Amino acid sequence: MSARSSGFTMEKLIQAGMCSHPTELPSLPLAQRSELPSVPGIYFVLGEDNEILYIGQSISLWRRWSGAKHEKLSGLQSLGNVRLAWIELESVADLEEAEKVLIGHFSPRLNGSRGRGKRNDPDFSPTTVFLRKSTKLKAAAVRANQLLLGEDDGNMDLSDLLESLLLEWIDR
Repeated sequence: MSARSSGFTMEKLIQAGMCSHPTELPSLPLAQRSELPSVPGIYFVLGEDNEILYIGQSISLWRRWSGAKHEKLSGLQSLGNVRLAWIELESVADLEEAEKVLIGHFSPRLNGSRGRGKRNDPDFSPTTVFLRKSTKLKAAAVRANQLLLGEDDGNMDLSDLLESLLLEWIDR
């Protein structure tokens, strides 16, 4: 199945014949994941009684699931009787929006288990990621410098370090 639309809604997906329920889509047992097509699409992980456990997206379904690359693979293998169903999309640009609509509609229980990430964090922004990364790197550099200069007394106050890093960043 494929689609060429933007402005996805669940109704539009159903009308396009793409998905009223993932059990109507092509699927394979998890053990046969190497047979997935190498196409962009949305995938559904189906468990016992066709429960939708997880929904994801990839520019290549085969590449996403080949080998042991998927972060949920070992947990899913332990469940047994798991299937992968998919919707093929012609445009990679539609993946994010289609995935969001489907997750919102089906609310799979494993989609909330990723922790705070760009899709689950309402405060996410590229600036937030930059600050988190640069602060960690800067803190590590300051700490390493203190150790090299022998200035470490073992009681470094992290709040003072963070305050100085933030003030330095604001002054840039």
